[in-house]
Amino acid sequence: MVSEFKFKNINIKNKKIFFVFLLTFCYSIFIGKFLWSKINIPFPENISIKGEYFYKKHHQLNDIIRFIIFITIPIFISIFFFWRLKIFNFKNIFLIIKKNNKFFC
Repeated sequence: MVSEFKFKNINIKNKKIFFVFLLTFCYSIFIGKFLWSKINIPFPENISIKGEYFYKKHHQLNDIIRFIIFITIPIFISIFFFWRLKIFNFKNIFLIIKKNNKFFC
């Protein structure tokens, strides 16, 4: 049985928190998208292997760094948001890991 998210049963305070979180999350995605074009590592000219990256002068680490930045900004902002609202607690995570120790040898 799949549980559905029923937005009608949430009180006004939780709706405001949800919308603030949603706006913050979307804003963090736009920040990541803005930084995407700013990340540009210069291509080294001493590479002798010819290929698509060589012809377009695109450094191989650009995509990796862009992806990491694009993913981590919304994650860190979401964790900070929940931590500030006392919804997310690092102690609880460690207790859950300790309680379910069978997954970690």
